[in-house]
Formats: sequence, C-alpha cells, structure tokens
Amino acid sequence: GGRLRTYRSLLGEGDNIAIDLSQVFSESENIDWLEAGHNVLKEHRKQLQLLLIYNLSQHVPAFLKLLPGSIRDVSSLENAVREAGLEDVLLVFDKGFWSSDNLDKLESRDLGYLAAIRRNAKILETKPETAYRDYFSWRNRFIWYRSYQVERGVVHHFLDKKLRAEEENSLLQRIEDGKEDPETLEKKRDRLGTLALLTNRDFDSEEAYKLYKQRDEIEKAFDGLMNTLEADKSYMQGREAIQGYMFVQFAALYAYSRILEILRDKDLVSKYSVRDVLTYLSKVYKVTVDGDLTSSEVPKKTRDMIEKLDLPITQNL
Repeated sequence: GGRLRTYRSLLGEGDNIAIDLSQVFSESENIDWLEAGHNVLKEHRKQLQLLLIYNLSQHVPAFLKLLPGSIRDVSSLENAVREAGLEDVLLVFDKGFWSSDNLDKLESRDLGYLAAIRRNAKILETKPETAYRDYFSWRNRFIWYRSYQVERGVVHHFLDKKLRAEEENSLLQRIEDGKEDPETLEKKRDRLGTLALLTNRDFDSEEAYKLYKQRDEIEKAFDGLMNTLEADKSYMQGREAIQGYMFVQFAALYAYSRILEILRDKDLVSKYSVRDVLTYLSKVYKVTVDGDLTSSEVPKKTRDMIEKLDLPITQNL
C-alpha cells in the first residue's frame, strides 16, 4: 500500500539503520492487540508495541509499525526488515535485544548487526585498564579501546576513563552508605566505564563506536514522538484507526527530524528547539484581503528565525 511505498522510499541499499521499540497506551476495548503492561510510572495499563526504524545514514525515521503488546524479541526486527524491503543493512541495537537466540536468528538470515553487550556477559574478556592501548577522541573525551575475536565475530571493547572515575565514585558512595558490600569494588572495577560491542561485520573500533553512538538519534526521535508529538497515548477505538493515526504521527516525526537536522546544520540547536521552530512558524499564514490571498504580518522574531534557518519560505514574505 501507500504507507509501505513511503517507508521503502526512505531506505536505501547500504544504509545503516537503528531499530527500537516503545509503547503506546490505549483504553480501547476494540483493539485485540492490546495487552497489559507497565508504563514509566509503573502504572498497569493496556499497551501496544511501537517499532521504529531510523535511517542513521539519512538522519530520518524510515519505518513505523504497531505490534501486539507482548512482542519484544528480534523476530519483530526480522519481519520489519523484510517488510521494509531491506537487504544490505546493519542493525544497531542496545543491550535490551541481547540474547543468544536473537543473534542466532539474525545470523540465520545473514543480517549484519552491531550489538551492545552486557558488561557481565561471559563472552567478554575482562582486562585491567592497561590492556586498552589505543585511543581516539569523541566529543572532547578520549576513548581507549581494544578488540578481539570471539566465536560469533569481533568484540570491540571500549574504556572511557572519565566515565570510569564517575562510576567508581558513585559505587564508593553506595559502599559508604551501606548499599553495596565493600568487595563489590574489586569485583566490578575492571568493568566500570566500559562498553562492549559485538559485530559480525568488518569495522575498525572507532567506526563501530561512532555507529553505535548514533543510536542516540533514534532515542531522540522517540523522545520527539512521545513528548513533543504526544504519540505515547491514543484514543483511537480500532486497529485500523490507530494504524492510520500512527502513520500521521510518523509524517510529523519525519518533519520533526528534518527541522532538527536543519538546526544542526546551521549550528542553532542551542538557540532554538524544534518546538520553538513550530511555534514561530505557526504565526505565518495566508489571509484574504479584498478577495486576494496574501501573507499575514510576520512577527520580527519569526522573520529573524526564518532568515537564520534560510528556509525557502522567506522567498514569499
């Protein structure tokens, strides 16, 4: 259908994508996919799962699908990848999807992945700080790294010494407060401040790290979808209605992402939020005067913002 064609037009061969799940809550009695679950406030409510594919290469959302409330494993990712018509892709996902069964399913379909691993996973080699002998710079921090082969592929293991110091201080405070046993520090010391990524594709460590850190784009996209666009709850009363509603939300999220990208390109993220841009632009509209359609008066702050963003709309004002 039209929705699927739209989604596929936003995905190109070789694009790197991130996939994540969130929840949409509803009180409808007519949606058989709804199942009970907990929200962030620990309230027990009926919910659907919302699967989002985000195109990291193009910095836009590219696919949105509703799933029954209890589905949260890699099978849903496989189906979404197939439905979106993707072949040569790299799936980037966090620790929530980490399991041997999930990786087996991905490998059986020859899907590439870059997966964060829990710090206490048995496949990891826990080494002291001196084992990390190379480094690169990332957002004004130095990241030390090492890599090694395991049965499934390559583990890229990173150490952020600044983060390690912060986590160690926090752990020491919990020990002082009696919330942790004193021996916990020695047990965890070599894991503090670390991040481990497993991949079945060929990357150097710095590239793997930067690809994974791009995941914050999908997290920000979900934040925009749930908070700015308020898509985390729905009053639709049927499955078809809520699917249509979420497609409209997807279109809004696409616009949101494009605006955010313009703000980044113009280095204006610290000055304007996406909500600011939408609020200012809501004051630009057409009016009819003596039968002629003309532009309304544009407030100075709105005009200033439009000029800074270099939006095409300025050509008509």
